[in-house]
Amino acid sequence: MSTSSNCKHGRLLRKKIALTLAVIFSITAPSLAFSNESFQEEKVKDIKAKVEPIEIIEVVSRRNQANTEVSFETQKLLKIAGLDHDPLSAVYSMPGVVYAGGDNGGEPAIRGSSPDDNAFYIDDMPAGYIFHLFGDSIFNENVVGDFSLHPAAFGSQYGNATGGVFDVKLRDPRNQDFTTTVDASLLKTGVMIESGINDDQAFYLSYRRSLIHLFLPEGEEEDGYTVFKAPVSDDYQGKYQWLIGDEHKLTFTLTGASDVGGINVSKASEEG
Repeated sequence: MSTSSNCKHGRLLRKKIALTLAVIFSITAPSLAFSNESFQEEKVKDIKAKVEPIEIIEVVSRRNQANTEVSFETQKLLKIAGLDHDPLSAVYSMPGVVYAGGDNGGEPAIRGSSPDDNAFYIDDMPAGYIFHLFGDSIFNENVVGDFSLHPAAFGSQYGNATGGVFDVKLRDPRNQDFTTTVDASLLKTGVMIESGINDDQAFYLSYRRSLIHLFLPEGEEEDGYTVFKAPVSDDYQGKYQWLIGDEHKLTFTLTGASDVGGINVSKASEEG
């Protein structure tokens, strides 16, 4: 009886243990799956937290925006001492650039080449000359937006120049209230007006004239030279601009200069 009873108790105990294990497995298995899903979600959150947000920069501009300000390089040229606020006169302080004078007027010579080999451009258009008889430029300092000198290795767009290329950009007119600027010195005087016409249109106009003829007497001979007409230099620039919509602009540019003078060279001079 005792052996049979022990066997029965053993079978019952094994059934209880198996049933208990089955119940435990059925209860814990879903919790394990749930724990695995929670771990995956936390991992994804950690990865998202480590990823830095992407910074987006959006630049909005107008294609036909008016270039009314002077470039930084030209501003530095205006600060050079002894140039009388003439940015183009700074070229004479550069190596390889000399004042030619004589029959070439005030045009510079670049690295031994003739002044006739130079090329002058104003707003990408070829110009006859940009320096007056005494070496000062034909531009009012208030209208020069940018100036570049290419002494060598310049692009093919500058034509057949073999000396140096002088590239001048005139700034666009500012849309502002009517403004008058007057400049006067012992050598030169000038006046400039600038104003906006409406929201999309503006203009400026500048005129200058030299005063050297007031200090050079006529008719007196010195070392074989007689000045019978004192030199007079004048120049003018004007620009009108109309911003049409957001894509186009219409610009009219007016520029010119002249140098007039007369001197008689007699046999008493070296050249005579």
